[in-house]
Amino acid sequence: MLKSALSRLTGTLHRPVHVNRPSLQVFPSLDVTRVATELRLEAEGRTRGAADQPPTDSLVPDDMEARVAEEVSAQNNRAFEIYEEQLHTYSERLGGLAFEDRFNEIRLAAPECLSEFRAEAAKGLDELHGLRRHLRETEAERDDFRSRHGLKRVARVHTPLRRGLSIAVIVLLLLIETIANGSFLAAGNQAGLLGGALQALVFAALNIGVAFFLAYWGVSRLAHRHGAVKIVGVLALLLYVILAAVINLALAHYREAAEMLTDGAGREVMRRLIEAPFVMGDIQSWILFGIGLLFSIAAFADGWQFRDPYPGYDGVQTRLDTARAAYTSRKIDLIDALDDIRKGYGERLGEVSRDLSERRKDYDTIIASRQRLQSLFEQSQVTLDAAGTALLRIYRTANQAARTTPPPARFAEGFGLQRIPATISRLDETDREALNAAIRSAQQVLEAGIVEINDAFAQAVEKYRQLDTLVREAEDGTAA
Repeated sequence: MLKSALSRLTGTLHRPVHVNRPSLQVFPSLDVTRVATELRLEAEGRTRGAADQPPTDSLVPDDMEARVAEEVSAQNNRAFEIYEEQLHTYSERLGGLAFEDRFNEIRLAAPECLSEFRAEAAKGLDELHGLRRHLRETEAERDDFRSRHGLKRVARVHTPLRRGLSIAVIVLLLLIETIANGSFLAAGNQAGLLGGALQALVFAALNIGVAFFLAYWGVSRLAHRHGAVKIVGVLALLLYVILAAVINLALAHYREAAEMLTDGAGREVMRRLIEAPFVMGDIQSWILFGIGLLFSIAAFADGWQFRDPYPGYDGVQTRLDTARAAYTSRKIDLIDALDDIRKGYGERLGEVSRDLSERRKDYDTIIASRQRLQSLFEQSQVTLDAAGTALLRIYRTANQAARTTPPPARFAEGFGLQRIPATISRLDETDREALNAAIRSAQQVLEAGIVEINDAFAQAVEKYRQLDTLVREAEDGTAA
């Protein structure tokens, strides 16, 4: 099946990126109370203050102040690791948007989709050419048949329903005649009603079968234009008249003979048919003869009308109708198939266009989230600096309260966290205006592709329909 280019294009449809929205919980805060308790800052401050430690002229932090600084710096380093991991994740997601690769795929796939559609339409056209050629050949056969036999009328081709009704009429005639004859023959049959019914069925099948066959195969040749074939029709008509009379006279005589004789009724019937075929002593025998003849004529008429009266004409017309139906049906199927493909292309190319817009939104979301992450990391360092100051204040306040000498001058200073620069590489970012312009250009390519496929569909349908001009329609609705 085609759509290979479309499959490649839609096989990588972008799924909305799940962007972690940074919050204050991204960077864990420092629990001042917990750290102060673990380091015993207040107790150590009082103990060292009572010993006037550190000295007033001390210029460097003591080991307790160093432990506070170490604890705060370790927390800041952990926050920076989280920050870098998040930046890496955002960079991967930006790379996953792959705008340039997507633009290249669209530029290549959109024309290829059109080529594949046209190739599919061309295959259908080739197939229709073959069917049209066959239609013209059968049309030429029908025209030649008309010309050779001097026919100007339309052939009478019965539908399957009409033929089914004709067969049903034959079966009904057979059933009715069997019942009617059975009631007459039962009186003279030793087996009674069942035996009479069996004999009636044999006579009815012979009577109706001969009438139908001779009308269908033989008498229909009376309509033929050639004399030799007409003679066959005349002979078949004469044969029918003779056989219809003989079969029904035999049935009537058999009824009388069966009543008088228990054995040899068949020989008696043959003797009567030869010596006195029209002499019967019972009115019911004549009724039986009339009923049988009536059913024979009905079967004869049904056989005559079972097909076109002119021999062979309905067969030629049937082949032409079949070829025309195959051509027309296949043309409709091919047009419907192309329409489904066209709609499928339009829907999928539309999805690709919307996918570009979704990628653009995700791009903006990722950039904004990354910038917010940077702000939160910077804010977390401010928070850690304040936490360090609070820890030092706990230690220094206790120390200062227990001292007899002035505290070092640095006790009046804050923590002073050494900040880690929160930098973001901009190499994976794209110029916004250039990106928007590239997306618009790609969407225009997709829109143009949809228009071109719609045009190609219209052209294909027109080419399919142009084949009809090669099969002109006559005034009677058949191919001229």
